[in-house]
Amino acid sequence: MPPQTPMFKMCGLHSENDVRLSASSSADFAGFVFAPGKREVEPGAVREWLQVHPLHDKKVTALFVNAPVRRVIATVEEIQADVIQLHGEEPPEEAAIIRHRTGKNVWKALPHGEYTHQQIDAYADYVDGFIIDAKVNGRFGGAGASFAWEHVPGYIKAGKAHRLPLFIAGGVRPENVEDLLAYHPAGIDISSGLEKDGIKDAGLLEQLEKRLNSYAADISR
Repeated sequence: MPPQTPMFKMCGLHSENDVRLSASSSADFAGFVFAPGKREVEPGAVREWLQVHPLHDKKVTALFVNAPVRRVIATVEEIQADVIQLHGEEPPEEAAIIRHRTGKNVWKALPHGEYTHQQIDAYADYVDGFIIDAKVNGRFGGAGASFAWEHVPGYIKAGKAHRLPLFIAGGVRPENVEDLLAYHPAGIDISSGLEKDGIKDAGLLEQLEKRLNSYAADISR
């Protein structure tokens, strides 16, 4: 099967301007972080932003790190999220409970490392997709660092074995995305790579979309 244009997740939206920019972008997913950090947002604010700037064909993704199940469910209901991203140390059984109680797709983010393939196998029956991210100084993603992308083909193979989509995150930026696209991931997840001074930047988004469009044109030939 020939490579497909990867899905694009624009994550870490944390202002009305970010949401407006995402609404006009080619992103397939718009991600909001409900975990401590500089991109943390409140459900009420997100609900208001989405009312002003509807995302229409994009899927709203809610990211949590070791949050209580009841909080995950309440937040997902309040913002009408389409996808739940578990980015902490949530066990497979908890992912299954959240998926059952919400009826939403659940993705598990896993750090690149020695045991990532075993973790993919452990979670595969309980989730609907994976995000492989770099883990820096014990942080659960969001560090703006990438891992060695020569490992990406192995992760893609693991995802395909379970018939689950697999996104690559961590340090993806317009200037290096072509290096990642050479491995044909199912999806790319970008947050800080689209920011200037912590704010999503239209110019960087345009650069990224040009490279994605060029890749799409190349593989369609």
